[in-house]
Amino acid sequence: MAQSMEYRLGEMPLSYPEIEQYFKRLLFYLEATEKNEQAKAVLLATCGESAFNLVEELIKPEDITKAGVTFKSIQDTLLEHFKPKALLHYERHVFHSTVQKDAESITNFVARLKQQANKCQYGELREDLILSQFIFGLRSQNLRQKLLSKGTLELNDAIQEGLMTESIATATDKPETIANVQNAGTFSRPRSCSAQRSVSFKQPQGHLHNQSSGKPKGKTAKCHTCGKSGHLRSACRFQEAKCHKCGKVGHLATVCRSKAMNAIQRMPSCSPSPGNTSSYHLELIHAVRQPKTGCSDQWFVRCRLGKTEVNMLVDTGSQVTVVPDQIAKSSGLELQPVSQKLRSYGGFQATVTSVIYGAKLQVIGGKSASENIYVGHDTTAILGMNFIPSLDLVRMDQAVRVSNEHKCLPVVRDQNSNFIASFRLRSGVSMEGMRFPARSLPFSMKSMVETELRRLLASGIIYSVKNPTVAAPIVPVVKPEGLVRPIRLCGDYSMTLNRLIDVDKYRFPKMEEILAKIPNAKFYTVLDLEQAFLQVALSPESQELTCISTHMGFFAFRYLQFGISAAPLIFQEIMDEVLRDVPFTASYQDDIIIGTPEDSAEKHMQLVRQVKDRLANCGFKINQRKSQECRREVRFLGFILRDGGMHPDPARMEAWKRLPYPKDKDQLRSALCTFRHNGVFCKNFSMIARPLYQLLKKGVHWSWHGEQSAAFDKLKSIIAGGVITAYDITKPLYLICDASKDGLGYVLAHDPMQRQVVWLGSES
Repeated sequence: MAQSMEYRLGEMPLSYPEIEQYFKRLLFYLEATEKNEQAKAVLLATCGESAFNLVEELIKPEDITKAGVTFKSIQDTLLEHFKPKALLHYERHVFHSTVQKDAESITNFVARLKQQANKCQYGELREDLILSQFIFGLRSQNLRQKLLSKGTLELNDAIQEGLMTESIATATDKPETIANVQNAGTFSRPRSCSAQRSVSFKQPQGHLHNQSSGKPKGKTAKCHTCGKSGHLRSACRFQEAKCHKCGKVGHLATVCRSKAMNAIQRMPSCSPSPGNTSSYHLELIHAVRQPKTGCSDQWFVRCRLGKTEVNMLVDTGSQVTVVPDQIAKSSGLELQPVSQKLRSYGGFQATVTSVIYGAKLQVIGGKSASENIYVGHDTTAILGMNFIPSLDLVRMDQAVRVSNEHKCLPVVRDQNSNFIASFRLRSGVSMEGMRFPARSLPFSMKSMVETELRRLLASGIIYSVKNPTVAAPIVPVVKPEGLVRPIRLCGDYSMTLNRLIDVDKYRFPKMEEILAKIPNAKFYTVLDLEQAFLQVALSPESQELTCISTHMGFFAFRYLQFGISAAPLIFQEIMDEVLRDVPFTASYQDDIIIGTPEDSAEKHMQLVRQVKDRLANCGFKINQRKSQECRREVRFLGFILRDGGMHPDPARMEAWKRLPYPKDKDQLRSALCTFRHNGVFCKNFSMIARPLYQLLKKGVHWSWHGEQSAAFDKLKSIIAGGVITAYDITKPLYLICDASKDGLGYVLAHDPMQRQVVWLGSES
């Protein structure tokens, strides 16, 4: 039996939280086999070779065979090694974003809040903050208003009030519970494009009644994708099924409405004015009562119109609101004559006899609004889209149908972003004159720009803006062939946003600082983050400043974007915070370098997995196509890293060797900037480059001769053969200096005799 149990226990997993589960199972095994006194021996005998070697490394300089090294100390050491370090501000952000989910009970909501609060280190403020977030995150607006109206309130009292309200709602509205309303009220309006606008009912603020014919439907509603009960459309396994009746994707033939949809005749929309008695058509009304309607999921809300109350059918497919003539007459409101025809999905027509201009309609116990209401004969009272948004009865969501080409498109939303950034405006700046028109595009690029705009709009990365104060033209950047998205849209923020904001004083790490974090590395890994800026949401005020102008209109970004002067530093600060306590790891923007000094690929990959887990917890996605994992040599920021040192990139060296002589001062400045970036490989750089810098002095005319050519060629040849050793804090450091009438040079080295040069520098 013991052998069987040991076999099932298996080797120790070297990742979290699997290792925590392993120890729990091991403790049960020790108790079942009565081997608690031999716990250390059983652990080390069954954990596997990799785990055994790791334990030996972690407990050094202690000897693993000594009695002082106990089972408990090994367990604590391993768990501390693998357990990710808590990100305090991230956990607090999650806590303050916690709200009650649809159909979630008060008890479960409170449990989630308390569980998340335990990770936030709030101390004595814990109860008060849980109470505040409990009130803020409640799904019921009425309950929230009731709790806010109380002067003093304790957490337990608020929870009891919520439980009591929940129990009353369950007892009084059992056939039509709030969850049932939300489930049954979800549907999608057919559209010709791939994106659909889905609508789901909010918890009603008035008296909501089910006016379905026949028996009550109980607690479940039929799915509008397959027609079966017990689940919603969003959870249906036939969402990508193709209808055999109409050929469209998204539903089965049993629920297809193609016959009704084919009968629609779309008329031009128009809005009447007082006194207009001409006869014309509205666009259409989708839910005028028909003799044989197949819909039984009709939901009504109780409203007050003038002196009377009426149950009105909430219909998001109707562009207008209609009441029967009996209700209109009893309301006491003034009727104006008008002659119009309303057409439904099936082609059924209803004649409108009059209209009430600016009629005030109030939901019982809820909001009120004033719009035109049409009066028809023998028709259902329909609450249309001219009233619904103002009365706050429904919630509008974007349901996106993803094609096969974009199945890997990440769905990113503000509430799921782990980081939020905001821009700080300069004092005294004016936004006047910063709304620029869209630039003309080549015809060959226009369709690609339109496709990318639709993709960004459907994924929630951008949203449409009307009459913005600030708008920048776009700069389309064509990507290499073979990529799924061949174009990137960047705003030319040099004309707008970059003139308005202050750039943080945070700085990028220097190459020597990055090398100091990975000294004497034997194995390297470079991870490239994919669409990393999309994990940094912008505050609403900052979103308005990112507006772009296109031939399709104005759009603003919800997330950090390329081209914004403050964006790189904001993202660098975030990455430094995320990887602050991870050893042998550094980052430069979205490129992460990992270098371990041990000559062990297994130990290197353990650290790589730890970094990947940290990035995944923060919402980042790794671009495997651009990443380099567990290699002896990698390319990083234009250099080659191997054997703990930094070398010039041979691919770039070939380009530098073919670099032509500059023909003016601008070309010379560009070339010197390139040389300066790699100047760490060049001894006496300033002295060699002195003839070149002489040409850049003010008042000196351009004159290129043999002296300049010799200096230019010498810089190219020296940089191509240079090697820089990574700085190691455990080794002694030597400073060698020299000076002349032309400049000052210095060398930092660990061992000058063996040419272990750490840095070269010079000043002219």
